[in-house]
Amino acid sequence: MMKNSRSIFIIAVLLMFLFCTHMSVFASVNKNVFQYYKTINVQKTGYIKVPVDGEMYDKTKKELSDIRIYNDLDEEVSYAISYANKKGDTEIKDDVSIVNKSYNNDKLFFTVDRKEDKQIINKMEVVIDDKDYLYSVKLEGSNDSIEWFIIPTDGYLHDLNQTDDDSGKVIKLEDNNFRYLNVTMTSVMGDLTDKEILGIRLAYNKMQEVEKNKIQAEMIEHKELEGSSSYIIDTKYNNTLFDKLKVVTSDTNFNRNIEVFGSNNQEEWQRVKNSQISVYKVGDIDISNSELEIRPSRFRYIKVNIVNNDNAPLDIKEIEVFQTPEYLIFETQSAREYRIFFGNDTIQKATYDIKKVLEFIDVNTIDRAYIGGIMENQQYSDEYKPLSERFEYLIWIVIVAMVIALGYLIVNNLKKIEK
Repeated sequence: MMKNSRSIFIIAVLLMFLFCTHMSVFASVNKNVFQYYKTINVQKTGYIKVPVDGEMYDKTKKELSDIRIYNDLDEEVSYAISYANKKGDTEIKDDVSIVNKSYNNDKLFFTVDRKEDKQIINKMEVVIDDKDYLYSVKLEGSNDSIEWFIIPTDGYLHDLNQTDDDSGKVIKLEDNNFRYLNVTMTSVMGDLTDKEILGIRLAYNKMQEVEKNKIQAEMIEHKELEGSSSYIIDTKYNNTLFDKLKVVTSDTNFNRNIEVFGSNNQEEWQRVKNSQISVYKVGDIDISNSELEIRPSRFRYIKVNIVNNDNAPLDIKEIEVFQTPEYLIFETQSAREYRIFFGNDTIQKATYDIKKVLEFIDVNTIDRAYIGGIMENQQYSDEYKPLSERFEYLIWIVIVAMVIALGYLIVNNLKKIEK
Protein backbone atom coordinates (compact mmCIF):
# COMPACT_ATOMS: atom_id res chain seq x y z
CA MET A 1 0.00 0.00 0.00
CA MET A 2 2.87 2.35 0.87
CA LYS A 3 4.52 1.81 -2.55
CA ASN A 4 1.26 2.53 -4.40
CA SER A 5 0.74 5.73 -2.46
CA ARG A 6 4.30 6.77 -3.24
CA SER A 7 3.78 6.14 -6.98
CA ILE A 8 0.51 8.06 -7.01
CA PHE A 9 2.21 10.96 -5.23
CA ILE A 10 5.06 10.98 -7.79
CA ILE A 11 2.58 11.02 -10.71
CA ALA A 12 0.65 13.89 -9.11
CA VAL A 13 3.85 15.88 -8.63
CA LEU A 14 4.88 15.29 -12.26
CA LEU A 15 1.44 16.36 -13.54
CA MET A 16 1.66 19.55 -11.51
CA PHE A 17 5.17 20.19 -12.80
CA LEU A 18 4.04 19.54 -16.40
CA PHE A 19 1.29 22.12 -15.97
CA CYS A 20 3.70 24.65 -14.54
CA THR A 21 6.12 24.32 -17.45
CA HIS A 22 3.49 25.87 -19.71
CA MET A 23 2.89 28.82 -17.41
CA SER A 24 4.95 31.95 -17.30
CA VAL A 25 7.13 32.11 -14.23
CA PHE A 26 6.33 35.74 -13.56
CA ALA A 27 3.17 36.89 -11.82
CA SER A 28 2.84 40.25 -13.59
CA VAL A 29 3.83 41.65 -16.99
CA ASN A 30 6.53 44.30 -17.19
CA LYS A 31 8.43 45.88 -20.07
CA ASN A 32 11.38 43.48 -19.72
CA VAL A 33 9.32 40.58 -21.11
CA PHE A 34 9.10 42.18 -24.57
CA GLN A 35 11.74 41.88 -27.27
CA TYR A 36 11.06 45.18 -29.06
CA TYR A 37 9.87 48.72 -28.52
CA LYS A 38 9.07 51.92 -30.39
CA THR A 39 9.29 55.45 -29.02
CA ILE A 40 6.18 57.64 -29.33
CA ASN A 41 6.61 61.28 -30.26
CA VAL A 42 4.11 62.95 -27.89
CA GLN A 43 3.44 66.66 -28.42
CA LYS A 44 0.38 67.24 -26.22
CA THR A 45 -1.59 65.96 -23.27
CA GLY A 46 -4.92 64.18 -23.52
CA TYR A 47 -6.03 61.36 -25.80
CA ILE A 48 -3.84 60.57 -28.81
CA LYS A 49 -3.82 57.82 -31.43
CA VAL A 50 -0.78 55.92 -32.69
CA PRO A 51 -0.99 53.92 -35.95
CA VAL A 52 -0.04 50.25 -35.89
CA ASP A 53 2.65 49.87 -38.58
CA GLY A 54 4.14 46.97 -40.54
CA GLU A 55 7.01 46.37 -38.10
CA MET A 56 4.52 45.97 -35.26
CA TYR A 57 2.32 43.59 -37.28
CA ASP A 58 5.42 41.54 -38.10
CA LYS A 59 6.64 41.14 -34.50
CA THR A 60 3.37 40.74 -32.61
CA LYS A 61 0.81 38.00 -32.29
CA LYS A 62 -1.88 37.92 -34.94
CA GLU A 63 -4.50 39.53 -32.71
CA LEU A 64 -2.00 42.18 -31.41
CA SER A 65 -2.41 40.92 -27.83
CA ASP A 66 1.27 41.25 -26.88
CA ILE A 67 1.37 45.06 -26.94
CA ARG A 68 1.87 47.23 -23.87
CA ILE A 69 2.57 50.95 -23.40
CA TYR A 70 4.83 52.24 -20.60
CA ASN A 71 5.81 55.75 -19.58
CA ASP A 72 9.24 56.90 -18.38
CA LEU A 73 8.27 55.98 -14.80
CA ASP A 74 7.84 52.35 -15.92
CA GLU A 75 4.10 52.64 -15.33
CA GLU A 76 1.82 50.60 -17.58
CA VAL A 77 -0.54 52.85 -19.55
CA SER A 78 -3.99 51.63 -20.54
CA TYR A 79 -4.87 51.74 -24.23
CA ALA A 80 -7.46 50.52 -26.70
CA ILE A 81 -7.20 49.42 -30.34
CA SER A 82 -9.62 51.15 -32.66
CA TYR A 83 -10.27 51.55 -36.39
CA ALA A 84 -10.88 54.88 -38.05
CA ASN A 85 -14.58 55.70 -37.85
CA LYS A 86 -16.97 56.54 -40.62
CA LYS A 87 -17.65 60.26 -40.40
CA GLY A 88 -21.23 61.33 -39.96
CA ASP A 89 -24.22 59.02 -39.90
CA THR A 90 -26.97 57.70 -42.13
CA GLU A 91 -30.73 57.70 -41.65
CA ILE A 92 -32.44 54.86 -43.47
CA LYS A 93 -36.04 55.42 -44.52
CA ASP A 94 -38.81 52.86 -44.62
CA ASP A 95 -39.99 51.43 -47.91
CA VAL A 96 -42.11 53.94 -49.82
CA SER A 97 -45.18 53.49 -52.02
CA ILE A 98 -44.81 52.84 -55.75
CA VAL A 99 -47.65 54.03 -57.99
CA ASN A 100 -48.27 53.98 -61.76
CA LYS A 101 -45.80 51.15 -62.36
CA SER A 102 -45.58 50.07 -66.04
CA TYR A 103 -43.21 49.06 -68.83
CA ASN A 104 -43.03 49.50 -72.58
CA ASN A 105 -40.48 47.81 -74.86
CA ASP A 106 -37.09 48.52 -73.26
CA LYS A 107 -38.32 51.06 -70.69
CA LEU A 108 -39.72 50.79 -67.17
CA PHE A 109 -41.74 53.60 -65.56
CA PHE A 110 -42.89 54.11 -62.00
CA THR A 111 -43.65 56.92 -59.55
CA VAL A 112 -42.75 57.06 -55.87
CA ASP A 113 -45.06 58.88 -53.47
CA ARG A 114 -43.33 59.88 -50.23
CA LYS A 115 -46.61 61.31 -48.84
CA GLU A 116 -45.89 63.62 -45.87
CA ASP A 117 -42.21 62.71 -45.52
CA LYS A 118 -40.23 65.95 -45.97
CA GLN A 119 -36.80 64.61 -45.02
CA ILE A 120 -33.96 65.29 -47.47
CA ILE A 121 -32.77 62.21 -49.39
CA ASN A 122 -29.75 61.53 -51.59
CA LYS A 123 -29.83 57.78 -52.13
CA MET A 124 -32.35 55.39 -53.67
CA GLU A 125 -32.17 51.60 -53.61
CA VAL A 126 -34.32 49.71 -56.11
CA VAL A 127 -35.22 46.19 -54.98
CA ILE A 128 -35.12 44.05 -58.15
CA ASP A 129 -35.91 40.34 -58.42
CA ASP A 130 -33.52 39.48 -61.25
CA LYS A 131 -29.85 39.28 -62.20
CA ASP A 132 -27.58 40.15 -65.12
CA TYR A 133 -29.06 43.50 -66.18
CA LEU A 134 -27.93 47.08 -66.90
CA TYR A 135 -30.33 50.05 -66.99
CA SER A 136 -29.77 53.78 -67.31
CA VAL A 137 -31.89 55.85 -64.93
CA LYS A 138 -33.61 59.20 -65.39
CA LEU A 139 -35.10 60.76 -62.26
CA GLU A 140 -37.53 63.66 -61.90
CA GLY A 141 -39.00 65.26 -58.78
CA SER A 142 -42.20 67.17 -58.05
CA ASN A 143 -44.25 68.38 -55.11
CA ASP A 144 -47.56 68.61 -56.97
CA SER A 145 -47.18 65.87 -59.66
CA ILE A 146 -47.68 68.56 -62.31
CA GLU A 147 -44.40 70.47 -62.57
CA TRP A 148 -41.39 68.14 -62.74
CA PHE A 149 -37.68 68.88 -62.25
CA ILE A 150 -34.69 66.77 -63.33
CA ILE A 151 -32.74 65.31 -60.38
CA PRO A 152 -29.07 64.60 -61.24
CA THR A 153 -28.00 60.99 -60.46
CA ASP A 154 -24.88 58.89 -60.88
CA GLY A 155 -26.38 56.95 -63.73
CA TYR A 156 -26.99 53.21 -63.78
CA LEU A 157 -28.65 50.29 -62.01
CA HIS A 158 -26.99 46.97 -62.67
CA ASP A 159 -26.24 43.48 -61.46
CA LEU A 160 -23.38 42.70 -63.83
CA ASN A 161 -21.44 40.64 -61.30
CA GLN A 162 -24.44 38.44 -60.50
CA THR A 163 -23.63 38.41 -56.79
CA ASP A 164 -25.49 39.37 -53.61
CA ASP A 165 -23.66 42.71 -53.54
CA ASP A 166 -26.25 45.53 -53.58
CA SER A 167 -23.87 48.30 -54.71
CA GLY A 168 -25.16 48.27 -58.29
CA LYS A 169 -28.77 48.56 -57.15
CA VAL A 170 -28.25 51.93 -55.45
CA ILE A 171 -28.53 55.30 -57.19
CA LYS A 172 -26.93 58.39 -55.64
CA LEU A 173 -29.04 61.52 -56.01
CA GLU A 174 -28.61 65.22 -55.58
CA ASP A 175 -30.04 66.25 -52.18
CA ASN A 176 -33.79 66.82 -52.47
CA ASN A 177 -37.06 66.47 -50.56
CA PHE A 178 -39.62 66.19 -53.38
CA ARG A 179 -42.82 64.35 -52.49
CA TYR A 180 -43.05 62.59 -55.86
CA LEU A 181 -40.23 60.90 -57.77
CA ASN A 182 -40.67 59.83 -61.39
CA VAL A 183 -38.27 57.04 -62.37
CA THR A 184 -37.57 56.01 -65.98
CA MET A 185 -35.30 52.98 -66.47
CA THR A 186 -34.00 52.29 -70.00
CA SER A 187 -32.51 48.89 -70.80
CA VAL A 188 -28.93 48.69 -71.99
CA MET A 189 -28.80 44.99 -71.19
CA GLY A 190 -31.48 42.73 -69.74
CA ASP A 191 -35.25 42.44 -69.99
CA LEU A 192 -36.91 43.43 -66.72
CA THR A 193 -40.66 43.86 -66.37
CA ASP A 194 -42.58 45.90 -63.82
CA LYS A 195 -43.17 42.70 -61.84
CA GLU A 196 -39.43 42.42 -61.08
CA ILE A 197 -39.47 45.86 -59.36
CA LEU A 198 -40.32 44.81 -55.81
CA GLY A 199 -39.82 48.04 -53.91
CA ILE A 200 -37.93 51.28 -53.25
CA ARG A 201 -35.90 52.33 -50.23
CA LEU A 202 -34.79 55.93 -49.73
CA ALA A 203 -32.05 57.28 -47.48
CA TYR A 204 -30.13 60.38 -46.54
CA ASN A 205 -26.48 59.43 -46.36
CA LYS A 206 -24.10 61.85 -44.63
CA MET A 207 -21.25 59.38 -44.33
CA GLN A 208 -17.84 60.10 -45.74
CA GLU A 209 -15.53 57.37 -46.90
CA VAL A 210 -13.61 55.51 -44.21
CA GLU A 211 -9.92 56.32 -44.20
CA LYS A 212 -7.93 53.63 -46.04
CA ASN A 213 -4.19 53.45 -46.58
CA LYS A 214 -2.56 51.87 -49.61
CA ILE A 215 -0.01 49.25 -48.54
CA GLN A 216 3.35 49.31 -50.32
CA ALA A 217 3.00 45.74 -51.57
CA GLU A 218 4.84 44.00 -54.42
CA MET A 219 3.61 41.42 -56.94
CA ILE A 220 6.21 38.65 -56.65
CA GLU A 221 4.63 35.96 -58.82
CA HIS A 222 2.41 35.72 -61.90
CA LYS A 223 1.46 32.39 -63.45
CA GLU A 224 -0.83 31.62 -66.36
CA LEU A 225 -2.61 28.35 -65.64
CA GLU A 226 -5.18 26.46 -67.68
CA GLY A 227 -8.28 28.66 -67.62
CA SER A 228 -7.00 31.06 -64.94
CA SER A 229 -4.32 33.56 -63.94
CA SER A 230 -2.59 33.44 -60.55
CA TYR A 231 -0.85 36.31 -58.76
CA ILE A 232 0.97 36.48 -55.41
CA ILE A 233 1.41 39.83 -53.65
CA ASP A 234 3.90 40.39 -50.80
CA THR A 235 2.96 43.02 -48.20
CA LYS A 236 6.47 42.67 -46.64
CA TYR A 237 5.30 41.98 -43.07
CA ASN A 238 3.62 39.00 -41.40
CA ASN A 239 0.04 39.47 -40.17
CA THR A 240 -0.44 42.68 -42.17
CA LEU A 241 -4.04 43.85 -41.93
CA PHE A 242 -5.84 44.38 -45.26
CA ASP A 243 -9.51 44.81 -46.12
CA LYS A 244 -9.65 45.96 -49.73
CA LEU A 245 -8.10 45.01 -53.09
CA LYS A 246 -8.21 46.87 -56.40
CA VAL A 247 -7.40 45.13 -59.68
CA VAL A 248 -5.81 47.63 -62.07
CA THR A 249 -6.17 46.75 -65.76
CA SER A 250 -6.56 48.57 -69.07
CA ASP A 251 -8.93 45.87 -70.37
CA THR A 252 -12.64 46.60 -70.72
CA ASN A 253 -15.90 44.73 -71.25
CA PHE A 254 -15.17 41.68 -69.13
CA ASN A 255 -16.64 39.84 -66.16
CA ARG A 256 -14.43 37.35 -64.29
CA ASN A 257 -14.72 35.25 -61.13
CA ILE A 258 -11.97 36.00 -58.62
CA GLU A 259 -10.62 34.09 -55.60
CA VAL A 260 -8.50 35.61 -52.83
CA PHE A 261 -6.35 33.65 -50.35
CA GLY A 262 -3.98 34.69 -47.53
CA SER A 263 -0.86 33.14 -45.99
CA ASN A 264 2.15 34.04 -43.86
CA ASN A 265 4.42 31.35 -45.34
CA GLN A 266 3.15 30.66 -48.92
CA GLU A 267 2.49 27.05 -47.89
CA GLU A 268 -0.77 27.14 -45.94
CA TRP A 269 -3.36 29.29 -47.72
CA GLN A 270 -6.69 30.38 -46.22
CA ARG A 271 -9.58 31.47 -48.40
CA VAL A 272 -10.45 35.14 -47.84
CA LYS A 273 -12.91 36.08 -50.60
CA ASN A 274 -14.85 34.74 -53.59
CA SER A 275 -16.33 37.39 -55.85
CA GLN A 276 -16.37 38.86 -59.36
CA ILE A 277 -14.75 41.82 -61.09
CA SER A 278 -16.02 43.56 -64.21
CA VAL A 279 -15.44 46.64 -66.36
CA TYR A 280 -17.85 47.82 -69.06
CA LYS A 281 -17.19 50.76 -71.39
CA VAL A 282 -19.63 50.95 -74.29
CA GLY A 283 -20.69 54.31 -75.71
CA ASP A 284 -21.65 56.52 -72.78
CA ILE A 285 -21.61 53.59 -70.36
CA ASP A 286 -18.62 53.48 -68.03
CA ILE A 287 -19.03 51.03 -65.14
CA SER A 288 -16.11 49.60 -63.19
CA ASN A 289 -16.37 46.97 -60.44
CA SER A 290 -12.69 46.21 -59.98
CA GLU A 291 -12.52 46.81 -56.21
CA LEU A 292 -13.12 44.10 -53.62
CA GLU A 293 -14.17 44.92 -50.07
CA ILE A 294 -12.81 42.14 -47.84
CA ARG A 295 -13.42 41.23 -44.22
CA PRO A 296 -10.36 42.35 -42.21
CA SER A 297 -7.63 39.72 -42.72
CA ARG A 298 -4.06 39.45 -41.43
CA PHE A 299 -1.52 37.86 -43.76
CA ARG A 300 1.78 38.74 -45.38
CA TYR A 301 1.09 37.07 -48.72
CA ILE A 302 -2.07 37.44 -50.81
CA LYS A 303 -2.87 35.06 -53.65
CA VAL A 304 -5.35 36.21 -56.29
CA ASN A 305 -6.78 33.75 -58.83
CA ILE A 306 -8.73 35.21 -61.76
CA VAL A 307 -10.83 32.66 -63.65
CA ASN A 308 -10.62 33.30 -67.39
CA ASN A 309 -12.43 30.20 -68.68
CA ASP A 310 -11.92 30.36 -72.48
CA ASN A 311 -11.17 34.09 -72.55
CA ALA A 312 -7.74 35.62 -73.02
CA PRO A 313 -6.05 36.57 -69.71
CA LEU A 314 -6.50 40.14 -68.53
CA ASP A 315 -3.60 42.56 -68.74
CA ILE A 316 -3.19 43.16 -65.01
CA LYS A 317 -0.99 46.20 -64.31
CA GLU A 318 -1.17 45.98 -60.53
CA ILE A 319 -3.22 44.59 -57.66
CA GLU A 320 -3.41 47.32 -55.06
CA VAL A 321 -3.82 46.42 -51.38
CA PHE A 322 -5.51 48.71 -48.84
CA GLN A 323 -6.13 48.68 -45.10
CA THR A 324 -8.31 50.59 -42.67
CA PRO A 325 -5.71 51.87 -40.17
CA GLU A 326 -5.66 50.45 -36.66
CA TYR A 327 -4.76 52.85 -33.89
CA LEU A 328 -3.54 52.49 -30.32
CA ILE A 329 -5.44 55.12 -28.37
CA PHE A 330 -4.33 56.22 -24.90
CA GLU A 331 -4.27 59.27 -22.64
CA THR A 332 -1.01 61.18 -22.15
CA GLN A 333 0.10 63.24 -19.19
CA SER A 334 2.21 66.37 -19.10
CA ALA A 335 6.02 65.95 -19.24
CA ARG A 336 5.83 62.18 -19.61
CA GLU A 337 7.55 60.06 -22.29
CA TYR A 338 6.01 56.91 -23.74
CA ARG A 339 7.11 53.73 -25.48
CA ILE A 340 5.24 50.84 -27.08
CA PHE A 341 6.63 47.40 -26.12
CA PHE A 342 5.79 44.24 -28.04
CA GLY A 343 7.05 40.81 -29.08
CA ASN A 344 6.21 37.97 -26.67
CA ASP A 345 4.07 35.02 -27.81
CA THR A 346 3.15 34.07 -24.23
CA ILE A 347 1.51 37.37 -23.29
CA GLN A 348 -2.27 37.44 -23.06
CA LYS A 349 -4.41 40.33 -24.22
CA ALA A 350 -4.80 43.16 -21.72
CA THR A 351 -8.25 44.47 -20.76
CA TYR A 352 -8.60 48.12 -19.80
CA ASP A 353 -11.54 50.41 -18.93
CA ILE A 354 -10.54 52.79 -21.74
CA LYS A 355 -12.25 50.49 -24.23
CA LYS A 356 -15.60 51.61 -22.82
CA VAL A 357 -14.55 55.26 -22.82
CA LEU A 358 -13.93 55.11 -26.58
CA GLU A 359 -17.62 54.49 -27.18
CA PHE A 360 -18.12 58.20 -26.41
CA ILE A 361 -15.14 59.51 -28.43
CA ASP A 362 -14.92 60.18 -32.18
CA VAL A 363 -11.61 58.59 -33.15
CA ASN A 364 -11.32 60.94 -36.13
CA THR A 365 -11.05 63.97 -33.83
CA ILE A 366 -8.16 62.56 -31.78
CA ASP A 367 -4.69 63.95 -32.60
CA ARG A 368 -2.30 61.51 -34.22
CA ALA A 369 1.16 60.87 -32.77
CA TYR A 370 4.09 59.40 -34.67
CA ILE A 371 6.42 56.57 -33.70
CA GLY A 372 10.06 55.81 -34.32
CA GLY A 373 11.68 52.74 -35.84
CA ILE A 374 11.77 49.33 -34.20
CA MET A 375 14.38 48.88 -31.46
CA GLU A 376 15.55 45.78 -29.60
CA ASN A 377 14.81 45.87 -25.89
CA GLN A 378 18.21 45.52 -24.24
CA GLN A 379 16.53 44.60 -20.93
CA TYR A 380 14.64 41.70 -22.46
CA SER A 381 15.29 38.33 -20.84
CA ASP A 382 13.96 34.94 -21.94
CA GLU A 383 13.75 33.99 -18.26
CA TYR A 384 10.22 35.28 -18.54
CA LYS A 385 9.36 32.59 -21.05
CA PRO A 386 7.66 29.40 -19.87
CA LEU A 387 10.08 26.69 -18.71
CA SER A 388 9.03 24.45 -21.60
CA GLU A 389 10.31 27.06 -24.08
CA ARG A 390 13.57 27.81 -22.28
CA PHE A 391 14.41 24.11 -21.87
CA GLU A 392 13.32 22.43 -25.08
CA TYR A 393 13.45 18.80 -23.89
CA LEU A 394 12.11 19.35 -20.36
CA ILE A 395 8.54 18.44 -21.23
CA TRP A 396 9.63 15.13 -22.79
CA ILE A 397 11.70 14.24 -19.73
CA VAL A 398 8.64 14.85 -17.52
CA ILE A 399 6.39 12.77 -19.79
CA VAL A 400 8.86 9.86 -19.81
CA ALA A 401 9.12 10.00 -16.01
CA MET A 402 5.32 9.92 -15.74
CA VAL A 403 5.09 6.89 -18.06
CA ILE A 404 7.70 5.03 -16.00
CA ALA A 405 5.94 5.84 -12.71
CA LEU A 406 2.55 4.88 -14.14
CA GLY A 407 3.97 1.64 -15.57
CA TYR A 408 5.48 0.75 -12.23
CA LEU A 409 2.12 1.35 -10.53
CA ILE A 410 0.28 -0.86 -13.05
CA VAL A 411 2.80 -3.71 -12.82
CA ASN A 412 2.80 -3.58 -9.04
CA ASN A 413 -1.01 -3.82 -8.91
CA LEU A 414 -1.04 -6.76 -11.38
CA LYS A 415 1.37 -8.68 -9.17
CA LYS A 416 -0.94 -8.18 -6.18
CA ILE A 417 -3.91 -9.46 -8.17
CA GLU A 418 -2.01 -12.63 -9.18
CA LYS A 419 -1.19 -13.34 -5.51
